[in-house]
Amino acid sequence: DHIQGKEALIGIDDEHYEVYTIPVVPADSNYYKYVADVTLKGRKITGASTLYLNGYLKDAHNRLFVDLDTVELRKAYKSYLELGNNKFDLKRYEVENSENKHQPTAINFRFNIDGYATEYKDEIFVNLSLCRELLQTKIEKDREFPFEYDYKYDVITEFHFTIPDGYAVDELPANFNSDGDMFSYNISYSRQGNVITLKQTFKLKCLILNPEYFESWNELAIKMNKSLNESLILKKI
Repeated sequence: DHIQGKEALIGIDDEHYEVYTIPVVPADSNYYKYVADVTLKGRKITGASTLYLNGYLKDAHNRLFVDLDTVELRKAYKSYLELGNNKFDLKRYEVENSENKHQPTAINFRFNIDGYATEYKDEIFVNLSLCRELLQTKIEKDREFPFEYDYKYDVITEFHFTIPDGYAVDELPANFNSDGDMFSYNISYSRQGNVITLKQTFKLKCLILNPEYFESWNELAIKMNKSLNESLILKKI
């Protein structure tokens, strides 16, 4: 996976060779996708989720969890699947299709996060951006060398939140979209009945991020992190 896009010399016979460019796997073939149904009781959120892994991310998962015993495996998955914050409690999990090369690996799991929501008077604040992997770090201003990535990839989330009885949501957080040559990000909220859906997609489109893109990366990082820290406001009725 470290030689994508590079040239290789292939021997045809003892005297003839051919230069071959190693194909680059597109981002949408390497993805990390969370789908979850989330409910709230008091300040605790409870969820039923599936994490789908495909392409190089599927391969990386398989390498990471090989040769672990039962106790080590549960601890490793708790860290790997963590959503929200460090109060994440993995209740149970099961892994499907990890050895099936033609299907994405699916990790089905249930979780709780105690004290996740914030209460103030008659309002509850809930941040539905549970996947903190989307938070981005700014690049240092004095960095002169490009960033190199092993592969292009997508990070996708789809969280369905059921508004608890006795509460209403008057307004959804703002949507945001940014689509550039090297990377893109989209976050959108929608509502159907008493269910609010948050969808997010981050796409890395390059294997090398050159310094001329650092400023646009930092601008996106600021906007992404701001959108990821927006909360849903539930008002008691």
